[in-house]
Amino acid sequence: MIPTIKRKRKREWRSKKKKRKGKSKRDNSRSKHELYLEKLVRRFLRKMKTEVVGDDTESFERWQIDITIPEHKIAIELNGPIHYKPIFGPKRFEKICERDRLKKKDVLGAGWKFLVVRYTEEYFDKRLVAKRFYRDIVPVLREITSN
Repeated sequence: MIPTIKRKRKREWRSKKKKRKGKSKRDNSRSKHELYLEKLVRRFLRKMKTEVVGDDTESFERWQIDITIPEHKIAIELNGPIHYKPIFGPKRFEKICERDRLKKKDVLGAGWKFLVVRYTEEYFDKRLVAKRFYRDIVPVLREITSN
């Protein structure tokens, strides 16, 4: 009797995560902070029937913007601790700071408002994100959307 060799089937590896409607392509690499901030912005602007784009790379081809409101030309960035502390070393910190300066310059040069929410804590706390959103972003959004 001749032994037979069984061939193993090639498995197709598929992502078990289902794509959610309305999510951007890069959601899996966005932080919890960014996703929660986007949720707050969408909830706030729903009443004004204003479109919000999360993780926008089309308006500024050189830069990825966390949240944009194209109708009112508003770009919102959530800057975490790596933007304010040399967590990954001084050279990397300098590069991050320079990139932030260039991004701000390009966005403002295009005639957009550039809003930054500072988030220096290294842990996720919805209350702190919401507090900073209502303190830093809501007054500007109210002023712009009321016009």
